[in-house]
Amino acid sequence: MLNNFMPHGYCIKWSWDLLTLYALSDGFIFLSYTYIGITLIIFARKNIGLAWNKLLWLFSAFILACGVTHLIGIVTFWLPIYWIEVILKGITAVLSFITACSLAPLIPELLYLHSQDEVDALTFKLLKEKQELRKSHELLLKLSQQMTGMLYQFKLSADGTYSFPYTSNGIKELFELESKDLYFDIEKLTDRVHPKDLPKMMQSVEESAKTMEIWQLEYRIILPSKGLRYHFGQSKPERQSDGSIIWHGSVMDITESKDITAKILLE
Repeated sequence: MLNNFMPHGYCIKWSWDLLTLYALSDGFIFLSYTYIGITLIIFARKNIGLAWNKLLWLFSAFILACGVTHLIGIVTFWLPIYWIEVILKGITAVLSFITACSLAPLIPELLYLHSQDEVDALTFKLLKEKQELRKSHELLLKLSQQMTGMLYQFKLSADGTYSFPYTSNGIKELFELESKDLYFDIEKLTDRVHPKDLPKMMQSVEESAKTMEIWQLEYRIILPSKGLRYHFGQSKPERQSDGSIIWHGSVMDITESKDITAKILLE
């Protein structure tokens, strides 16, 4: 007898009924675990960018190891290779522990997974908001063609970043910039604002975001070709479903009116 141990078959007195049930049960479990493990490996290899790809590999290794232990369980009925069996079970235990530890931090995220109906409803809502935003842009374009100055949408995202989703053609005259320059970043515009007025401007925006009250401010800018200019801006904030805030407003150049006022005061 191998290693002085008795085969497992002696424990059940070589009852062929029990042997058959054991062998069939462990055999089907081995085949099923192997199939599931290989399927997970194929899925993980074809979805390398998946956020949970590492966890898929761990699950596949753990499931394949479980399958092999059931296969060895069949062999030990005739061959007492219990040391090999216990080593394989030890490997399976380590893999199961690592998999469990990797899964634990993801449980809060898994609890927030949405059902297909919820995903469909959210998608429909986002599409509707997108259509409304496009209509809003079209309306702003029509209005901008009938007025001096600039119409705009200013956005504070949930992550704290600022951008201008929309600016009318007046941006070329008022700031000597293109709309695309500000779509993702407002730095090119803030670089135009007078250094002494910029802190006041950003503070007023933050205050408007807190109170959700209309933003209004007179400030100075310095343009490459025109030099120092005076602007007056105002806008109304609206909180969006994703937690961001969008201001709808306008900006006008009031330099000439400031000059006229100054002349009147000097006379």
